[in-house]
Amino acid sequence: MVAVAALELGGIVLSVIADQRRRLGERAIAARLLSAAVACFAVGLNWFGHGEKLAAGFFAGFSALGYLVWLIQSGNRRRDQLRATGMLPPVPPAYPVGHWMRNPWITSRARQLALADTSLGLYPSLDLARDQLRTEQRERAIAEVLRKELAKSGDRLAAKIAVTTYDLDQVAARLRDQADYSGLTSLVAARLDPTRLLNQQPAVGLALPAAPTTQPEIPVDQPSTEPEPTTQPEVAQPRVEQPAVAEPSNRGSSNRHRLEVVGERAAVRNARVLREIYPTGLPEVERQIRDRTGWSKVRVEAAVAAYLAGEDLPAESGGDADDADPELAATA
Repeated sequence: MVAVAALELGGIVLSVIADQRRRLGERAIAARLLSAAVACFAVGLNWFGHGEKLAAGFFAGFSALGYLVWLIQSGNRRRDQLRATGMLPPVPPAYPVGHWMRNPWITSRARQLALADTSLGLYPSLDLARDQLRTEQRERAIAEVLRKELAKSGDRLAAKIAVTTYDLDQVAARLRDQADYSGLTSLVAARLDPTRLLNQQPAVGLALPAAPTTQPEIPVDQPSTEPEPTTQPEVAQPRVEQPAVAEPSNRGSSNRHRLEVVGERAAVRNARVLREIYPTGLPEVERQIRDRTGWSKVRVEAAVAAYLAGEDLPAESGGDADDADPELAATA
């Protein structure tokens, strides 16, 4: 028993020597290996030196436990001393396991920031990590845009130099200051206009009658004053077929002119329809007119031009009888 105690004490002395050298920055590999070998020999001697298994396990276990406790205690003192002298990094905050699972990249960045700056705590380090990741993402996007714009000139090397030379943070700050929030808000508000949303649903069912490529549309825009007698049945034919493509009566007077697409006369008629729909003035965006009426882009442009020129307004002298709209005169 005395020999085993002497062996255990010798192992601890060797561990103390190794711990002192490690505090000075050395690795002390020889002292550490010799201390571990002496401790293992003492544990084996206690195990094989007792006949009863219970007594052998008791003495061998306590011998190993004493040596391990000493290693743990000496290691704690050594780390405290090294951390006090600045040779070890400080202890980072203990981040929750759930946060590690949900946001591993943010948590890892926050831990690195907390190790670099001891004044940061748990939540400030997380906020700073989120800001840094957001800034890096913004800089990557700006750099990609600059690289594409500068590469259009054909000099890719100059584009790379410009991307690495310009301060992307300053570019991002100027972009933020010059951002047109009003224009973006107006664009989104125009798409969410209640009038457009309400008129868009019934326009889907009326898309087929309003198509400008249907066969009855072509003879409607032909002048009715042509001398050929053969053209008279063509002009009257769509008037006979008009009830077949007529739209519901609750759509107002704008649906009566859906067959008129091109030509000066059709533009004047469509301008009159626009004046009925918008008595106070046209919208600034032609897209709203197309969504409201279901017309094509060419038809809307011709109607808007006639509307702005005032061609749909009645002349003071009464005008020529041939220029009058027979349908409007019939419904008056």
